[in-house]
Amino acid sequence: MTENIKTETASPETASSKTAPSKIEKKGAKKASTKKAVPETTKPVSTDYAVIRSGGKQYRVAPGQRVSVEKLEGDVGQTITFSDVLLAKSGQGEPNVGAPLISGFTVTGKIVAQDRDKKVVIYKKRRRKGYTKKQGHRQSRTRVVIETIG
Repeated sequence: MTENIKTETASPETASSKTAPSKIEKKGAKKASTKKAVPETTKPVSTDYAVIRSGGKQYRVAPGQRVSVEKLEGDVGQTITFSDVLLAKSGQGEPNVGAPLISGFTVTGKIVAQDRDKKVVIYKKRRRKGYTKKQGHRQSRTRVVIETIG
């Protein structure tokens, strides 16, 4: 009448892998991250750049960069020179800062397009007076590709 009953007792190592982790594992051990490492920059960073002044504004430009500036005289395909260079850096050295401009330093670019920005709507209203005024404005822009700095 005696039956052989086989009972399995799980060892602590196998039990923890099948069930939820214990409190000690939750607090102390950090799980390995499954996310892939993302590179800091996705595009190559140019070490050559300059800060130019055009149309009363300042632009940080690098070779090959497209920049949209205030309207400049010239046709599409024409080369244009920016002589108001405020700061320039080439290579790994320190940037050359002008006071206020760097003498003899120029940035050249090629005009890609002469176009206009999107419309800005100006709406004025005086409440309870029946006065409304609506105006629109589109600023002319020149799109330039920077070719050389120096």
